[in-house]
Amino acid sequence: MIQQLQFGSTHLRLTHDDDRPYMIAGPRMYAIGMMSGAVPIVGDQGHLDGEMGGLWALPIKVLDSWGLSVDGCNLMVAEFNGYFQKIERVRMNGGLRVSEVELIDADEPVMLVTARVANESNVPVTLNLVYSAKPHLRPCWMSQMIDGVDEVGFSADGLHAVDAANPAWAVVVLADAPLRREVSLRPGECATMRVVIAGTSTAGLDGARTLAARALNAFDPRVQRQSDVYAALASQADRVGTHLTTQNKQDPWGGYGCALANIQLLET
Repeated sequence: MIQQLQFGSTHLRLTHDDDRPYMIAGPRMYAIGMMSGAVPIVGDQGHLDGEMGGLWALPIKVLDSWGLSVDGCNLMVAEFNGYFQKIERVRMNGGLRVSEVELIDADEPVMLVTARVANESNVPVTLNLVYSAKPHLRPCWMSQMIDGVDEVGFSADGLHAVDAANPAWAVVVLADAPLRREVSLRPGECATMRVVIAGTSTAGLDGARTLAARALNAFDPRVQRQSDVYAALASQADRVGTHLTTQNKQDPWGGYGCALANIQLLET
């Protein structure tokens, strides 16, 4: 797997098969995942033991896992690109290329995901695509809040969950296409899905639905605006990159390098 970390003029590159954690963050939501897309088992005993990974809209966690799959297809991670505002995961199987770009909104507890499936072979293919998410609404460490049962519901273009003990806690996954669908691609064609994940600890299901719908309706302009905001910070990336490469010469990622750089840039 090619693993790359890019901040402005700083570009770190490894060829490494070990799965590694990543983090992307905004002021109101953050994600801790694995480069492979697997569920991260992060957290020491007594401190959210194994539960720190996932998608968080503080002070609550909203998802354990999320991502696109292709039925009957074993996709291998070929490339992972980390930036201070987003990540891109590229998986391959023969002539099939699947990419997912995850971006955290700078203003709201929303993740914007662009999933794309490309047929790079010389023959047409018919595929069953599934975008899935595993809700897990739970409080953060030492919050002393009660964790209730998650009540999950589904629709053709999304899913949602509400905590039974805390109806203000909710998460909505909404897409511009059915979460499960069949696509036929000729050589050189691709299919794209835009997915919004919105979480809230105060506004309940209606509030999460409003957040998700608003973000989905302005998906492309919002992604562009986010990219412009973070690009403006790229000039400050050199000091972060220097710190990353010197803190551990054996591991230029520095463990949570993405998280460290992201947080430092957001604080400027």
